[in-house]
Amino acid sequence: MTLVLSILAILFSLSGLLLPPIQALFPRISLYTYYRQRMVRRLLAVLGVIFLIPAWIDNPSTLTAVFAGFVIFFWVASEFVLSPNKVIPPLDNPLALPGKKVDLPDETQVLGIIVEGRAHAWPMGILIPHHIINETVRGRPVAAAYCPACRSGYIYDPVVDGRRLTFEPVSVRRRNMIMRDRETGTIWQHETGEALMGKYRGKTLEVLGGELSNWKAWRSEHPETTICVRPKGYRHPSPLGPVFGRLLDHSPKYIVGPGLSGLDRRLGQRAFIAGISIGDFAKAYPMDVLQKRRIIRDQVGDHPVVIFYDASSDRVRCFSTGSLPPKTVLEMQENLLCDPATDQGWDFSGNPMTGTQDALTPVRVLRQWWLAWSEYHPGASIYEEG
Repeated sequence: MTLVLSILAILFSLSGLLLPPIQALFPRISLYTYYRQRMVRRLLAVLGVIFLIPAWIDNPSTLTAVFAGFVIFFWVASEFVLSPNKVIPPLDNPLALPGKKVDLPDETQVLGIIVEGRAHAWPMGILIPHHIINETVRGRPVAAAYCPACRSGYIYDPVVDGRRLTFEPVSVRRRNMIMRDRETGTIWQHETGEALMGKYRGKTLEVLGGELSNWKAWRSEHPETTICVRPKGYRHPSPLGPVFGRLLDHSPKYIVGPGLSGLDRRLGQRAFIAGISIGDFAKAYPMDVLQKRRIIRDQVGDHPVVIFYDASSDRVRCFSTGSLPPKTVLEMQENLLCDPATDQGWDFSGNPMTGTQDALTPVRVLRQWWLAWSEYHPGASIYEEG
């Protein structure tokens, strides 16, 4: 009986420690465990102690003391070392320096946005280990969020019902990050921006934009850009911070968590895609095909589009072409999209440059792993080379 009680004590306390990965492995687990994650972890730790007490009373041996040591260790680690907001701490109000004063390799991938006509960027080297950056850009609150589990990044408007929210990562559900706002405890799905449980349940965060690019291209296109940097003397709140930083950067490449839609094996789970969603229609463009073709004229449902990849900037953009004649042939020439038959040309932002005064309408492109796109767009079309 002592051994059984001791083992149960270990299992409960260990479950409290490992609750975030358990949630990732079992996506159908109650959303309440995400909403009250801290409470659930502490409850499991208390259950471990409750089972340990009669075991100790029944047989206060060296073995029971060892079990007690493990229970205490798991509780301390859960509270002070492996708590999600310590292992993956969000970054609040970081420095924003002029791009000209920051020495970054040209090939560094950044997530950039235009706010109030001014450019700002976040390097992947900061986004990945923090997942979420709560800051103010050009006087406007923003929340830059990146999910290493699916390689997707979004920039959200954190103001809901007139209240500015700040976010922190909680766990993974459906192969995608779950966030919590500190002000109300509401939990939000990163991929959709939807509030799943809490005060704001049913509301959806507004996506302000965001584009992946390399630093050289972003800096050249936006010479007055600012860029996010960590404050001087920044220290990670967990002693295991550097270890988890490397794990977050590399381990998702070898792990595919379960979802609710099952695995869609039409593409490799970690195949990078450029996803387009227009109304009720969604389509994925494999990045390896797009990088080879460079430009693709296609249909997403009933909507004609052109999607292209610019290798020099590591950038994908898409425009609606419904206003162009159906047989228009578009080509990429230097820094222009051109129709050779009419000498019409547009820059890579869709602005008219030659032969026309009509701008192209941009269409939002989401770059991420197939495992996430297929989970949230089950059965979506995939572009196939003809």
